[in-house]
Amino acid sequence: MDYTVEFTGDRVILTTAGEVDVADVERLVRELVADPRFTPGLPILADHTQLEAASLTSAETRQIGLIFVDFGARIGPSPLSVVVRDAVTFGLVRMAATYAAAAPLKAKVFYSRAEAEAWLAERAGLSTS
Repeated sequence: MDYTVEFTGDRVILTTAGEVDVADVERLVRELVADPRFTPGLPILADHTQLEAASLTSAETRQIGLIFVDFGARIGPSPLSVVVRDAVTFGLVRMAATYAAAAPLKAKVFYSRAEAEAWLAERAGLSTS
């Protein structure tokens, strides 16, 4: 999986592409929380519209959710909006979010970037521009 981490000042944007892998997700989260620009509670937009997730097993989906539990204190109560392109990825992200329920972050999944941005702005009191 390829990814980028972009800090915009009032949020962080994670963009992923390619075949998802549990180790890559852990590497991404580890890199995110280690970055000195990240503070617990910072709003996060994850754009997974170019992610290939159909091959994930239920065990791998659980592992991904538990990554967010493991890093929960370092992520804090960040609102996390996730944009996906298909129903399979939508379902897998929702399943991972269920496994991550013990983490303090709150996630919601969308098919539209505009809707994801609006929800994130509402949750965090941010500008959508």
